[in-house]
Amino acid sequence: MIGKRLLRIAGLLCRGYLPVGFRGMAHWTTALSWHPRVHWGPLCLVEGRVLLSTDQGGSIRLGRKVYLAEEVKIRSYGGIVELSDGVAVNYQTVLLGPGKITIGRGSLLGPHVILAAGNHGYGGEVPIQQQPYTGVGITVEEDVWICANACITDGVTLAKGTVVAAGAVVTKDTEPYSIVGGIPARVIGYRQARPSSGQAAAS
Repeated sequence: MIGKRLLRIAGLLCRGYLPVGFRGMAHWTTALSWHPRVHWGPLCLVEGRVLLSTDQGGSIRLGRKVYLAEEVKIRSYGGIVELSDGVAVNYQTVLLGPGKITIGRGSLLGPHVILAAGNHGYGGEVPIQQQPYTGVGITVEEDVWICANACITDGVTLAKGTVVAAGAVVTKDTEPYSIVGGIPARVIGYRQARPSSGQAAAS
């Protein structure tokens, strides 16, 4: 039983998969570096059934004190995924390359969030599965909160302090400290008062 489990894990590692954690158990990681394309900072807390996949190349980098809740899935698809210090990712959230995904310090991703840094082509009569798949990338700056069930599409930058409402689909860049919601997402408020035009010019 144990031998079969070890062989399965070895096979996954050879294909670039890193299953992390165990059912019903969280554990602290201390700069794990034994997988060549997955880089850990110290004191990352990882819940059960997390999957980090670099089977098509690329890399995944986690900063200090990153938290990955149960069943988080990160697939680089040949790109780079970077989570800065103190990032928290809630359960069943999915991050997909191949475009580079960067998440800034102290940001929070709620449950069932999707960051999809890639797009299928759909032109002409070419079957959809034969269309090119490209990625520009997604940037999430520091102190951003993405609420449950939101989707961030390829090419988007979420500016510092942005809040994305639950269920929103973000297709355009946001302003600093803006609150966006809806499909497609639009500004519905701000976390702090915006400076007047006179104050902005003086600064």
